Parts: sequence; C-alpha cells; structure tokens
Amino acid sequence: MNRSRSSITLSSWLVFLAIVAAIGWSFSAQQPASDAYSASDDTVFSQQRALAHLNVIAARPHYLGSAEHERVREYLVGALAQMGLTADIQHQVGTHFRRQYSAADTRNIIARIPGSQPGNALILMSHYDSGLHSSLGASDAGSGVVTILEAVRAFLARGETPLNDIVILLTDGEERGLLGAEAFVGHHPWASQARLVLNLEARGSGGPSYMLMETNGGNADMIRAFSVAGLKHPAANSLMYSLYKQLPNDTDLTVFREQGDIPGFNFAFIDDHFDYHTAQDSIPRLDANTLNHQAEYLTTLLDYFADADLASLESEADWVYFNAPGIGMISYPFAWNLWLVALGVMALGGVVWRDWRQGRLGVSQLWRGVLATSLAVVLVWAVTHFGWHILKALFPQYAEIPHGFTYNGHWILASFIALGITITLALFRWAGRTTTDQPMRALYVAPVALWLVISGGAATSLPGAGFLVIPPLLALAAMMFWPASEDTPRLAAARLLLALLPVLILAPLIPAFVIGLGLNAMAVGTVLTALTLALLLPLCSDQGLLTLGIRSSAVIACGSLVVSMMLSGYSEDRRKPNSINYILDSDTGEAWWTSSNRRPDSFVGQFLTDPTTGDSWPQERYPAYRSSRVRWYQDAPVLPLAPAKVTVTGDVKDDGLRTVTLSIQPQRPTAVLQLVTTSPLTVRRMRINGEPFKRSDQWIEGEFKPGFVLTNTQASPLAPLTVELSIDSDAPLGLKLLQTAYDMPELFEDMKARSTSMMPEPFIINDAVIISQRVL
Repeated sequence: MNRSRSSITLSSWLVFLAIVAAIGWSFSAQQPASDAYSASDDTVFSQQRALAHLNVIAARPHYLGSAEHERVREYLVGALAQMGLTADIQHQVGTHFRRQYSAADTRNIIARIPGSQPGNALILMSHYDSGLHSSLGASDAGSGVVTILEAVRAFLARGETPLNDIVILLTDGEERGLLGAEAFVGHHPWASQARLVLNLEARGSGGPSYMLMETNGGNADMIRAFSVAGLKHPAANSLMYSLYKQLPNDTDLTVFREQGDIPGFNFAFIDDHFDYHTAQDSIPRLDANTLNHQAEYLTTLLDYFADADLASLESEADWVYFNAPGIGMISYPFAWNLWLVALGVMALGGVVWRDWRQGRLGVSQLWRGVLATSLAVVLVWAVTHFGWHILKALFPQYAEIPHGFTYNGHWILASFIALGITITLALFRWAGRTTTDQPMRALYVAPVALWLVISGGAATSLPGAGFLVIPPLLALAAMMFWPASEDTPRLAAARLLLALLPVLILAPLIPAFVIGLGLNAMAVGTVLTALTLALLLPLCSDQGLLTLGIRSSAVIACGSLVVSMMLSGYSEDRRKPNSINYILDSDTGEAWWTSSNRRPDSFVGQFLTDPTTGDSWPQERYPAYRSSRVRWYQDAPVLPLAPAKVTVTGDVKDDGLRTVTLSIQPQRPTAVLQLVTTSPLTVRRMRINGEPFKRSDQWIEGEFKPGFVLTNTQASPLAPLTVELSIDSDAPLGLKLLQTAYDMPELFEDMKARSTSMMPEPFIINDAVIISQRVL
C-alpha cells in the first residue's frame, strides 16, 4: 500500500473541513436567526410582541372547558379588538369520528379583513385550546396563535387593502378531535368562501417548521405559488408529502380538505418532541428560531396570497419538490421520475464503459464495491437496531417517555449516526486498500447502482420520493471530472462541489425522519447516512480522508454515547412522567387507585402501597388504549360522590333500528363524559345535543369492540348532554357512563405534590376522579 495515500495530508484536512462546513450549513440554513424579527418598526413582525401575547396565553393549562380556556378566549377577542377587528364567537357543537365518536360544544374565534374583491377568502388558522389537562400549550399551538396575531397586526399597520378577504380562525377543541374545524366547515357561512388555508401547528418545541400541504387534487399549482412567494427558508419535500397523504392525517386542515374540498398548507415543527402535550410545553422551551420560522412563513405567504388568484390553485398534476440550502425550492413533474432514473442508468453505463476501456475498473473493483456497500448497509442497520434495543434494556426509563423520543435522544441519534459513519468508512477503506491506482474511485458502481434501484422503486411506488435520484446523478456528474491522466486542482474542486450537493440535500432529512418517526426508526437514519457516504467516498482521491473521518466519527460516537448516558436520568428540565387516577364504580360501591406507570415511583407510591399488576385488571371496569392501559392498581377508599343523573327519554324500534335517547345531567363538575360498550357494538347513527355525526349527508357508522364509543368534552362543568344512538334492533346494548373530573388533588387534601423532576404523563387522562355507572 502507498503510504502517501493513507496518511492525513493537508488536502485531506481541507476536504474534511469542507464536508463538515457543508453539513453545518445545511442545518443552519433551515431557519431564520433567533434575532431575525427583533425590529421595533410597527409595520413588521416583532417576536417580542408575539411573545407578549404568549406570556398571557400559555401562563397556565387552558384545555377546552376549563376556566383558563375561557380567560384565553376573552383575551384573544380583546387582542383582535385592539387591531380594529370585531371577533365573532361561533358557538356550535363540533363532532368528529376517528376510532370513536368525539364531540364538544365549541367556541371558535373568527374575524375578517374585507378584501377589495370579496368572495374568495384566505384562512389563517391555528387552535387556541391546549392539550389535555396539564399542557401549557406554548408551542402547541400558542405559537401559531400569536404568530397570526402579530402577522395580522403588522399587515394592518401598513394600511393596505387586500384583494382577497382574510379570515382569522382560531379554532376550539382541536385537541379533542378537530372539533372546532368541523364546526366551522360544517356550519359557518364563511366556509363556502374559503379557497386556501394556512394552518400553524406544533408537535414539539423546536427545530425547523416543515411545510406539509393538503389537497384533494394535484399539488403543482400550489408548489408553484409556494416557490415564487419569496420564502427565504422553505423546509419542504415531496417525500413527506407522499407519506402524509397515505397516513390518517390529523390536523384541522384535514377537515377543510376532506369536508370542504379546500386546500391548504400546514406548517409544523416537530423537534424536542418530548415536550409535546406535557407541562414542559412552556415559553422558555420554545426555540426563538422556530417561532421566527413560523413568522417567516406566515408573513411572506400572507403578503403573497392576500392579492393572489386563489381560484387558480387547483391542479391535476403532481410535482416532485425539495428544498436545497442557498437555492430554495426545486420542483418538476412526477412524469420526469422514470426519465431521470433512465438517465442515471445510461450515465452509469457510460462511465463504467469509459473506465473499463481505460483499464481503471475491473471485476475485482466491482466486486469489492458491491461487498463494501452491502456490508455497510447490513452492519449499520444491525448495529443500530440491536444497539437501541440493548440501550432500552439497560435504561428502562427510556420506555417511560411515551413520545418515542427520549430527552437525550439527540445524543443517542448522534452516537449511532457517528458509529454508522465509522463502520461505513472502515469498510470502504478496507475495500480501497486492495487496489493500487486511485483506489477509492474504483468503488463507485455499487453505491450508485443501489441508489438508482431505490429511486426507481420510489418513482413507481412513492412518486414524491423521486428526488432521491438527484444524489446519484450528481455523483455520476462528479465522476465525469476524473481525468484519464494527471489530476488538477480545478477538476478536484469541481468533483468536491458536485459531491457535496447530495450532502446538502440529504443531511437535514436524516434527523428529521428519525425525530418524526421516533428512535425505534433510528436505523432509517443511520442506513440513509451510510448510503449517502457510499456515494461520496468513491470520489476521494486518497485514503487519508477516510482515516481522518474514521478517527473523528469514532470519537464523536463514543463521546455522544457517554453524554447520552450522563443525561439518561430525570431532572427539573427532563421530568419523569407518571400517572394516578381514582376510579369509583357507583354500581358496586368499589373504588381503586390506578396507574399507567411502567414502574411505580415515589409519587405513585403514596397511593399504591401494595399494588397489584395491571395484567389482572378487568377491562370492563375501565377500558383503555394500549398507551394508557392500567399497569398497576389497588383498592381505594370509597368516597360519597354522586354519579350523573341518566334518564332514558326514548327507546324506539323502527325500520330495523333501535333508537335510544339518553339525557345525562352531571351532579358534580365534570370535564369529560364517555360512553363505553361492554360488548361488541355497531352504531348506525349518533347525535349529540341534536348534532348528527354525518359526512356529506351520510351517517357515520362505528364498529366497536368492548371499550370507548363516545367522548364528549364538557365546555361547561355541569352542562347536560343528550345522546341519541341507533343500533340494529336485535343487537345487544350494554352501555356504561364514565364521568371524569380533574379534581383529585382537591378531594384528597393529604395528596403530596409531584417533585420538580416529575410531571403528569401526557396523552392520557391523569390526576382524575372517574365515576363509572351502568346506563343500559
């Protein structure tokens, strides 16, 4: 082996630093700076003014039906009034069906800026209710609400009259099933004039805000408008769009698309997912860069679409699109996908033929390239997959974070990505050592061919992923700059530039997919890293760069793993989630403490002094979803709590259906009323306070196993509820009513508060008093 090729030279350092700089730029260029909106000019967006609103909105949890929810609504109405806008409160029962029937008496906040040519409306939307009972809702979705308030204020301060009507819609009950959006689209007269929606959301507390559109037709015209609007930091790609269209989407915008055929853009950030729906969704944890990213989207697109032809956004064609740092949005028709793959195949064949004829490529190099690429993919996947399972076994607290992404998840991800880089570099260095002339460049065939196979499969099964053909095309273009004889600095620079472009495109996608899908999908990120490196490595002129990369990535892998272990515990900034509920069966006169904790802790231990495993918990007492199942329980003292007063006001059989009408009157302040079936049940029709569960004038039928059938969130603690449901006349009907209130601390005065390193577990009912009673 030629020692000069394996030693770390100045050239190796320069290329290494160029790669590091490109990766750093690809991430930093995703968002505006934290001080991007710090100007005091009244006619521009101000982060400080937006945060002033957020300090009021996110001071305390403000879930639907709480006193804080009403306070926030009154504040928002006042804030709109200070801008000269009159807010209308749409008071309407909202209904939604997904796995079960959900309903609530919602109160949307709506205001309108009249356009010079009214009739077409641009909707600016976010929701003002927070999640469940403990979330402060700073990011989800207080950040969206205050971004709209400040963007509209700056727009009005410029004194411009828009061409289109602009409707500010702050929806209610989003967290309880998109109920405010359902109420608006189904009942408000302005919904028929809506042509486009800009919806601001959050699934974490930081990171870039990604654009995900919703449309029943093609995306070509919407992408064209999005691309020319003047955004400086667009973060969007059609792979996410294609995946999103195949998933059961769950934002307010989904209701507009499904029920009103109204397209729109979602803008949502997903990093620091562990804060989502928790008491940690607070203002200090909301990244300033992230808030500014939302501001850039809304201010830029508000200015553009205020005067755009909103009726021209419908298209039959779909486009592939992605963003690149320093370039912006790149898009082209889906029809180009297969042509680009074919171009790649022809280009690969041409380069292989050239190098074969010149004697720079032989069977040995082809075989070793295939072996290095294959081993890299397999080993990186195996090490990541099994390594993560080993870590979960060593640190059981990782399973206690229900979000799928732990507090130290970024360090864990960094350690496995760095380890994957080490493995991939080592394999290619081993393969390159067996050749004598320009060892690394002879290994390009296998990784490029694999990328073309992947992009070819994507072009047919997931067309939005068609841009994955761009990296191998760029790698092949770089191969064109290999001279037959002596290399030159200019040719080397051209190769490096072309080689770095795939890194700029793909590097930000790697953590985004893992953060979005959770650490259980971490192997997706590490394998994608290995494949990206496999494209880059054959362009190296010597092995010194590989040696430098192996040493650096190995150090990063070890260091990140050590840091992740140091941060594996809980603290005031990384709180342990736990749960406790009190369940009273008013029919049997029995009561229990229940918990979803995987391991009892000091807070739960004050109730569960001698707990029984939840494996023996009878589901008919209180059913639960997989994430909220009872894991521990114990007998509890029976309190004299009054169940709701339930009256059967109707029980009629007609035309093969049995229609039962229930009148439910809570006897104590209540947050949630739920109906549970004790046997398999098919509901043909359902009404809540007279509002039917329908879509396009068709009744929504529900097939239920024993468990939850209906969840009604009480907008007023003692509000009555009328339920009308129809089933097949000969079907058995066994119903129980669950009455839930978040007042356990008030009823049990000797209850010790959580320590500062604990918080209520998200996504489930918690700290609740639940009364169960049989209805029918």
